[in-house]
Amino acid sequence: MARVDAEAAIELKLPQTVEDAVLGTCGYMTADYNGASLTVGEWSSMKAAATSSGHHPEVVAGIGDEALWGAGLSVRKGDRGFLLVLGGPAIDHAPDRGLAKAKALSLKILPNL
Repeated sequence: MARVDAEAAIELKLPQTVEDAVLGTCGYMTADYNGASLTVGEWSSMKAAATSSGHHPEVVAGIGDEALWGAGLSVRKGDRGFLLVLGGPAIDHAPDRGLAKAKALSLKILPNL
């Protein structure tokens, strides 16, 4: 996930990348937790996490092989997937809770998965 794309999605300047290769995460977060976070992994685990504990994410059409919107946007491509979580005033105040921005950023991420 390119910083410039994350900044465009949340409409804020963001700091350097924070990465954890062991956990498969990267992101850009401000001190007050506005930013973008991306977690990549096996889809079966990601889908299980998205639907655990009685969560019922919304199915999203038109992105990847499968996509779920709940506590972020989970997107599948083959047997891999990612969870994209966006936060900030532009996301918090959007009528769709940031879904359109998450979809647009996800379309930029998918080719690299």
